[in-house]
Amino acid sequence: MKRIIKAIFCVCALMLVVFAFIMVPKDEAQKLEFGPFTWIVLDVQDDKMLIITEDVVELRFGHSGVWEKSGVRSYLNGAFLQTFTSEERERIAETPIENRGNLWYGVPGERNTVDMVFLLSLEEVDRYFGNSGDYLNKNRMHMDSATGKMEPSSDGLAISNAYDGDRSAERSWSLRSPGGNSDLAAFVAFDGTVNVAGFATGMGNVGVRPALWLYL
Repeated sequence: MKRIIKAIFCVCALMLVVFAFIMVPKDEAQKLEFGPFTWIVLDVQDDKMLIITEDVVELRFGHSGVWEKSGVRSYLNGAFLQTFTSEERERIAETPIENRGNLWYGVPGERNTVDMVFLLSLEEVDRYFGNSGDYLNKNRMHMDSATGKMEPSSDGLAISNAYDGDRSAERSWSLRSPGGNSDLAAFVAFDGTVNVAGFATGMGNVGVRPALWLYL
């Protein structure tokens, strides 16, 4: 009997979360509190939801674009993970992570990993922040020095569209995807522009916005 009641409770909780996720207007992100952070819900699938911190939670020395060996990955699945209670950690799913290369620059992908906490990829940031398809369709933009505005360009380094505001944060934040080569990491600028070419680790600290799949 207890198992039946628990199962009914889980189904009801899932329906409530999915309903709330669907009903939120596109320009109003659904947020939740989990652990010591505020999160934005990006997706709901079966009994899990994909969430990302509302803002930058840490400044870390930029990683090289090889996610498997990066210090940021070690930090997220080590010290950062320990900021949650044992009960909270049980709700965080171990997730197979596909580490694709850079479509624009022909950089090959790296070995896939399994992580509890991770950074979004270029594909994911494009999909979950507007789903414009600009990355997959290679809609490249660059800053016009004369106008100070982002303009289409065949050799542009970045994505800039109507969803820049949704991606913006108080600091630039790193993605796990490589940039123009495997020594660079793609990132999102503070104004929401996605820099596909990436930055070098020597450029110093960059913001971290952790993402994870959370069991409902």
